[in-house]
Amino acid sequence: MAIAGGATVAYICQVVDGSLDVVQKTTLRKNCVPVGDAMVRLSYGEAVTVAGGDMADLRKKLGKAAVE
Repeated sequence: MAIAGGATVAYICQVVDGSLDVVQKTTLRKNCVPVGDAMVRLSYGEAVTVAGGDMADLRKKLGKAAVE
């Protein structure tokens, strides 16, 4: 499948019981939230869409916050 325009691989993320639940999807880059915003929203239990390229940074920061 070709990804064109502003589409990117992304992940819907949510912290549930101290663990990160992740579901892969393809979406427009403009629909993804920056890592800093994702950290805040995840701390409130919200689900967020994060670009695939930002997942390593998000996982690193969540690891420092003791989220698996």
